[in-house]
Amino acid sequence: MEAFTIVAVWLSTLVGGALIAIGLTTFFTGRAVINLQPTNWSLREARLLGLCSAIQGAVVAAYALYGGLTVVLHVIPLLGVGSPWVMFVSAPFAVIMLATLWVQAAVQLGHKESRRTEGR
Repeated sequence: MEAFTIVAVWLSTLVGGALIAIGLTTFFTGRAVINLQPTNWSLREARLLGLCSAIQGAVVAAYALYGGLTVVLHVIPLLGVGSPWVMFVSAPFAVIMLATLWVQAAVQLGHKESRRTEGR
């Protein structure tokens, strides 16, 4: 079980680190590093999207570290993993992640709306 936990934490923190790197690069350069849409983001939009990505990466890495330490140190016995206590302890991670996803969605929808009104 410990080997699986170590690999899961390692992979999760790798993803978190990649998100942090992409987010900080986007934030400091003002240009989208990975732009799957042919979109010209404004400097403010790109920086906000980059900041959200960096925060998401930090949350993923912190949650992986928290979860890994909880499982490896047997703070919560595996029988109690489904208890409501675990949900309330991990809720701040989910709230922060959902808030940053909401901000990113709002920026993208606002960008599409502003482009649509410019085209008229």
